[in-house]
Amino acid sequence: MGNIRFTIKDEVENLLSEAIEVNIAVALCSNYAINALQNVPKSCKLRIVTGVDLPTPLEVLRTLKIRYKKKARVYTESFFHPKVYIFRLKNKELVAYIGSGNFTEGGLLNNIEVFYKVEDQDECNNISGWFENVFNKSLCITDDFLIEYKEYSRKWAKEENKRKYEIKALLSETNEKKRLFDSMKEKLKEIREDSKVYDEICNERTDTVSRIKEALDYENGFENIDIDKFLKIKELGNIRQSYKKDLKRAVKSHKLRDLFLMLCNDDESIEKRYRAATEEYKIRGCDKNMITKVLAVHDPQKYMLWNGVTEDIMDKYDIRFERGTKEYQKYGHLCEEFKEIISELKIKDFVVLDLMMFYV
Repeated sequence: MGNIRFTIKDEVENLLSEAIEVNIAVALCSNYAINALQNVPKSCKLRIVTGVDLPTPLEVLRTLKIRYKKKARVYTESFFHPKVYIFRLKNKELVAYIGSGNFTEGGLLNNIEVFYKVEDQDECNNISGWFENVFNKSLCITDDFLIEYKEYSRKWAKEENKRKYEIKALLSETNEKKRLFDSMKEKLKEIREDSKVYDEICNERTDTVSRIKEALDYENGFENIDIDKFLKIKELGNIRQSYKKDLKRAVKSHKLRDLFLMLCNDDESIEKRYRAATEEYKIRGCDKNMITKVLAVHDPQKYMLWNGVTEDIMDKYDIRFERGTKEYQKYGHLCEEFKEIISELKIKDFVVLDLMMFYV
């Protein structure tokens, strides 16, 4: 079984009924803890330290005070967040559990938690020494403390309810986004599984990439770009004709060649190249539509198109970015996000995906 545990409820309950000494230090106790501690024999030496930051319910602290008096304490010096359970067995040996779960049914059974069972006696003694230090620094639960704690727990509960509402709203929005994204993938999957349609798309895109490479003089390092021919190819993103004069000047000065060569230098990160294309290499009329069109033709396995089809997909399926995200960062995220779809659905490449998304 090993020493890793994902639930320790049964083990803890058995040890509580058999141990001669029990020391527990946890951030939070619940009514489950109160019920579980009832199984501890009267002859057993029991001490427990709990936190108040999360907080432990008032009625639980009140019960601990009544039943265990000075053996039950609260730690208030700083934020208290341990989950430590130490048991001394009848044979005098120690066993301890250190993990993520609080002394609640959720913490020991229902939540996603992990624990490590410690049986080495030297390590157990070190943990016991730590507990002694914590216990001695902790406060006994008094009536005065409970009176002050009542107001604190009331305010905390109010804030916690607000937090739960906000998290619920966030999860609802996240689940809706996932539903939309999954529905998009399902539609893409339907196209992918229609071999006739999919093969036609692949053939059409192979021809398109070939024509664009020819117009850009791609194989010759963009030395003789035919900008008129390039602008007439509407597939993979329509470039506005109003920028033709600017682009022709950039061809004549070799600035467009230099830009495209820089874009196709895979030794640099795509974010760095994309940023350079919109800053130091910036050419009027060469926006994300043209930048990603050249990138996708250069390596359709790696680079996604960001054109009108992409914008429509992002809008329809609510694909957004955190405020402040730069355009070059967004492009990197898009490539990564949709690369997973290509891999999952076994789509040939991004230029094929682009036409598939048009039908979606």
